[in-house]
Amino acid sequence: MKLISYGIGTDPERKITTYKFETCGKVIMLDCGGDQLTPSDVSDVDYLFISHEHLDHWQALVRLITYLKNDCVVYTTQTTKKIMAEMVRQMLTYEKSGAVKTAEVINRFDNIQTLFFFSEHKLEGDLRVTLYPSGHTFGSSMIYLVSPELKLLYTGDMDFVEGKDYRKYYCPELLEVDVIIMDGTNFLGNDFKTQFINKKAGAVKHINHITFHVRPEKAVFLAQKLSEIRCLADHVIIYENDLNWYLRIISEQGYNAYALNKIVLDNHFMTPREIPKTIRLSSRKYEKFNVDWSFGLHISKDDIVAFAHQFKSFPKIYLGHYWLNDQEEYLEACRNYDFQLLKEGVNAL
Repeated sequence: MKLISYGIGTDPERKITTYKFETCGKVIMLDCGGDQLTPSDVSDVDYLFISHEHLDHWQALVRLITYLKNDCVVYTTQTTKKIMAEMVRQMLTYEKSGAVKTAEVINRFDNIQTLFFFSEHKLEGDLRVTLYPSGHTFGSSMIYLVSPELKLLYTGDMDFVEGKDYRKYYCPELLEVDVIIMDGTNFLGNDFKTQFINKKAGAVKHINHITFHVRPEKAVFLAQKLSEIRCLADHVIIYENDLNWYLRIISEQGYNAYALNKIVLDNHFMTPREIPKTIRLSSRKYEKFNVDWSFGLHISKDDIVAFAHQFKSFPKIYLGHYWLNDQEEYLEACRNYDFQLLKEGVNAL
């Protein structure tokens, strides 16, 4: 089977986030973030699945959604669709697109179909799809596609935090899988989570009697715990980036992000790519404690190996979402596990 991979970003951080293949006479696209995607790349797609709302996995859809076939169906989870809708409206406002174009784009995004976790959905012909939680962010999903020719699992971006149900990936061990396209972000490191968190958290564990409960979580998930902290009168905590798109949706998901204790959700409007991924203390008095909290953990090498080896069907493992600049190092690491590395462009599975 031929699979085409599309990358995004500039060296040394260019990575693959978009995949396209054909099965049962239908063209499938997994995510739509590639920065070199063209109208011709999407014009033949029958089904497009968006794994989660982070821009590197779907930002090309804003400029290309009107080039999809009229009968192309785009699927994602309900939460992801809501977050994407917020982002699209703000992006189109910033770009000052023409009224007709803006209406057409918004209409196509409104027509995105939603699926529930664990519920198999029958597509045209003999194709079936089931979504499983990937633990990466609100509504993020793994995509399991089944046809008479192929049983494929696309993990999207994955996270696992012990004891946090909303930060756990989950996929049944008895799932029959031939091919896994897997989040390879941290395959070169074993204890990535521990080292990263300790380094970033060391400077801010105790600030004037405020205890920061350091957790391996993105800003959007820190909101719930941080909102319980009683802030001092001379400063507030500002959440940026991760929460900009969630201001209305967080409350719908049951998270108390609008606490009554001087914590502020600050929604400065900027171009999405210019927004710093940080949680900062606003007072100059505490400026030296401002650090980058954009954990973006994904899963560790140990997690990747454990996940791949849980399936009894011994699927072929293909790693994506890794830094293409480090391809040789990844290839060497993959040899020990008989994993394959997806390259940008055409791959033979």
